[in-house]
Amino acid sequence: MSLALIMEDPDTPFGTVTHWVLYNLPPDLGTLPEGVPPGRLLANGLRQGRNGMFRFGYMGPCPPWGRHRYRFHLIALDTTLRTTAALNKRRLRRLMEPHVLARTVLQGYYARRR
Repeated sequence: MSLALIMEDPDTPFGTVTHWVLYNLPPDLGTLPEGVPPGRLLANGLRQGRNGMFRFGYMGPCPPWGRHRYRFHLIALDTTLRTTAALNKRRLRRLMEPHVLARTVLQGYYARRR
C-alpha cells in the first residue's frame, strides 16, 4: 500500500544521524522528484518526518571529514500511515513495525572535497 524511506549516516562522532524521513510514498512512484521541498505534507499524501536537525525534509550529505556511509532504508508497508503526529525516525519505525512487508537497504559513500 505504501513505502517509507529513511536515510542515515552511521559514521558521525555523535552516533547515527538521520538525514531524511519520508513515508506514505505510493509503491508505483518510480522515482523521487529533484528538489523535494521541506515541510511535513507533500503532494499525493507524501509526508516527511523530522531529520537529525529537527527539521522536516532532506538534509544532504556533508561529512566534516573523510568518507561517510549513507544508508537508504526502503520499507514496504501493507497500509498507508494515518497520523497527524510529527514523526522522527524512531516514532516512524514504531508506528510502521506491525505493517512491514519487506525491507531493503542501499548503502553509498560520500566524501567532501576540500
